[in-house]
Amino acid sequence: MTATVLSTHRSSPLRPRDFVFVALLLLIIGSSTLVNPFGRDQGGFAYAASAYLDGMTLYRDLFVDKPPMTYLLVAAGLKIFGSSMLSLRLLDWLWQCATGIAVFLIGYRVYGTKATGMLAALLYGLFYFSFAFKNTAQTDGFITLPLALGILAFLEAVEKKSSWRLFLAGMYVSIAFLFKYPIALLLATFLVGYLVSRSSDKNRYFSALYVICGFCLPILLFVTSLLVNHSLGDLYRIHGFLTIMNFGFRPFTPGFFFKMVSNDFRLLLFHWVFLIALIHMLKERVDFAQCLIFYWGFASIIHLVIQNKYFEYHALPTIAPQTIIASHLFFLAHKKAKALTPRLAMVASCLLAALLSFGYYHYGMFDKHRALASVLTGSTTLETIYASPAFDTEDFSMRAVLEVSDFVKNNSAEGEKIFIWGYESAVYFLAGRQCASRFIYNSPLFESYDLKHYRRYFLQDLAVNRPQIILVVTGDAIPWVTGSTDDSYGEFLKFSEFRNYVEENYLPAGSIRNFLAYKRKSPGESRGIPAGAIDFDALPPH
Repeated sequence: MTATVLSTHRSSPLRPRDFVFVALLLLIIGSSTLVNPFGRDQGGFAYAASAYLDGMTLYRDLFVDKPPMTYLLVAAGLKIFGSSMLSLRLLDWLWQCATGIAVFLIGYRVYGTKATGMLAALLYGLFYFSFAFKNTAQTDGFITLPLALGILAFLEAVEKKSSWRLFLAGMYVSIAFLFKYPIALLLATFLVGYLVSRSSDKNRYFSALYVICGFCLPILLFVTSLLVNHSLGDLYRIHGFLTIMNFGFRPFTPGFFFKMVSNDFRLLLFHWVFLIALIHMLKERVDFAQCLIFYWGFASIIHLVIQNKYFEYHALPTIAPQTIIASHLFFLAHKKAKALTPRLAMVASCLLAALLSFGYYHYGMFDKHRALASVLTGSTTLETIYASPAFDTEDFSMRAVLEVSDFVKNNSAEGEKIFIWGYESAVYFLAGRQCASRFIYNSPLFESYDLKHYRRYFLQDLAVNRPQIILVVTGDAIPWVTGSTDDSYGEFLKFSEFRNYVEENYLPAGSIRNFLAYKRKSPGESRGIPAGAIDFDALPPH
């Protein structure tokens, strides 16, 4: 493989109608996700974002385990589209359509033909929007747009020798970094690629500083905001110590990557395409722009491996570079087939169309488009679709969340707080009730974390906020997150101070699917917090 200078040859200039065509194509494909409800993670994003809009501070008042951009983006979506599950889907729909347009531009710029860019955008749309409801509107999907914009800015910078575009490229990567930290690997890609492409330029190291400065600016703004809000220490404790704890519960096993890929036909297909393209590239003379797409693909795969998880949505950052490469490979193969005989080229086109149609039907996009049509014509409602068995999975039930949310609204007043001992933060959002603790998830309170001061803070939160309803979730064991095979109910039984507090101050109110409900006793029935449950004088300052 030999990298040359950036190629600038393109078959024909882009016109407004090209953008309109790609945008409409992506909007139509992506509209299938508008009938999706929250998954577990999306509920947490929505509640944290709504609490942030109500004046709470991330990390200090809300124990959230992701960098800030996801919550800020979701907060913007709630502000623009309103407080509902549909708002998050509208946000993700438009965000991913914009990403698809960026993929189209990259494919066109790097490989020189509109067809390559359009097919890449089509593949991206079909690939992304075919994922299940709990795997879209995820942080790993959001990061692709700033990365793609960074790629575009970087290509422009190298082609036009523009310092301010280098700065802009670094800034886009920094925004992606503030969605998820490991993707900062792409910054090294930019720097190495730039230095290699400008090997004859004596000022190349000085110019590379523009990329670094662009990368540092959003981070400095973020750190400054944390200092102003006195939450930098909270961020460090959450994203530092707890991340290390999680990796302790989930020993690094590279074999997970092959397990994930082999379990999903889409991932298997595109990663084989990536491997074939890499072999082809090693044999050919390619320009720097084409190398950059491969560097992007490698960075996204390493980002996936570093997280060492089995969730499909962690593969979302790999989609964009692989669809661009797949599109290029198809047209290479089509060109060679046409040189042999036009009939063979026609067969290749038909096979591609058949594969795309198969994916559209097999992964449920047709059914969701049909459901969306029934909503638009008034035949059904989104609420009815949300409550259907289609959104009950092995470890999450949207029907249960909806039923519990109705129970909370019917058994508590606006302004009263509740607490859920589990991971179903969507209930707070859907019921319109505030969490009685900063711990919107209970994983850091598990005994396996051995964070006794967090447990004391949690008990103090309950004593001060006096939740009207406490819900304990069963059947939600996540050992690679909690380090325990117990579900939330099992940990509740082991957490004696919390269990005693509930028994002393609450009455059982039945069960709703996998939720056990407890209602606060009336003042005459409650005996208050058990003596000795909390030693407030022993609490460290917060």
